[in-house]
Amino acid sequence: ELQQAYASAGLEKTTSELPDFLPLMLEFVAAVPDARTSTAIQKSFKGLAPVVARLHACAPPYAALLDPLAACFPALEEALAAADADG
Repeated sequence: ELQQAYASAGLEKTTSELPDFLPLMLEFVAAVPDARTSTAIQKSFKGLAPVVARLHACAPPYAALLDPLAACFPALEEALAAADADG
């Protein structure tokens, strides 16, 4: 899905990184004005919630680097809220 989102926006992936490589996704979001509304991007950022939640528990300074993404991606924010409620 991500690869299709990149292609439909006219971006060519020039690295061997997987489509869900965080720096690649952030570059896509920065370069394409409506990328934040992409279903593929929303799903991918929602999938970061368990990682960020775990970082809050064991490495808060690193979690703080990813926290601003929640303000930009409601799916991630909702998933983090659910993770906080669970534990």
